[in-house]
Amino acid sequence: MITITLDAVATARGLKMAQLQRQSGLDMGLVRRYWRNETTSIDLRALDKLCALLECQPGDLIKWTGQS
Repeated sequence: MITITLDAVATARGLKMAQLQRQSGLDMGLVRRYWRNETTSIDLRALDKLCALLECQPGDLIKWTGQS
């Protein structure tokens, strides 16, 4: 199973969900879905913005647990 770890990465950098949304310029609904890992797809443009803001690699935000 693939999971999104946006909440952990952002929190480790001192950002809350609303701050992340404002600073990234992304739609709050999209950020909320990623934050809560409630999505089945990821927009690459959004991923790029998040990585730039959080100064991380895409692999830092997406994890594969090895289980389905």
